[in-house]
Amino acid sequence: MTRSNTTITRPLYAAVGAGEAAVAELRKVAAELQKQAAVRREQAQKRAQDLPARARNVDVESIGQTVRASLVEAQHRAGEVYVELAERGEKLVGSIRGQQATQQLEAQAGQTVRSGKATVTTAKRGAERTKTSAKGTTTSAKKTVDAAAKAASDAGGKIG
Repeated sequence: MTRSNTTITRPLYAAVGAGEAAVAELRKVAAELQKQAAVRREQAQKRAQDLPARARNVDVESIGQTVRASLVEAQHRAGEVYVELAERGEKLVGSIRGQQATQQLEAQAGQTVRSGKATVTTAKRGAERTKTSAKGTTTSAKKTVDAAAKAASDAGGKIG
């Protein structure tokens, strides 16, 4: 192999070698997991044989009381956490509102709204002026047409 081929192929060979090393390690891990699974299966079978006897000795009422007490405690803690988060959020929002950048943004937003309203007002006035001008032009055009029609009629009467 020439130097340029070695330079180009070496990273490829390194990647292939890393992949092969990973596969070898995975095979070792898989074998170990199979051994552990067999041991755990045997343990589970032994415990399963003891379950009926243990189930007869379970105090269901005691478990129910424990579950209810745990549920009440969890609900209480959830309420406390909710209040803590709300207080934390309120402080953060207050802090953000007090920042100069937020105040500047609010001022800019207000100015943008005012500019938008002014633009709408200007557009409405312009539209109203255009409407009035169009009515005037229409009226003038009608008068011109009427005058032209009368002049044509008068001219026709003189000629004929």
